[in-house]
Amino acid sequence: MFSTNGPLDANTKQPLFSFGVITDIQYADIPDGFSFFGVPRFYRHSFQVLQRAVCKWNSLK
Repeated sequence: MFSTNGPLDANTKQPLFSFGVITDIQYADIPDGFSFFGVPRFYRHSFQVLQRAVCKWNSLK
């Protein structure tokens, strides 16, 4: 049995595990700027945003 969260325990119907994937973090020690399309880019804040995401996900246990 499978769900969108992974394999299920047949007795409890709860996911056995879950995991998150983060890719392509755009960190650079340069001033914030804009992409070629005018989208704001916050390069120096990438690690802080990552830390907030991990803390949020860990709080959902």
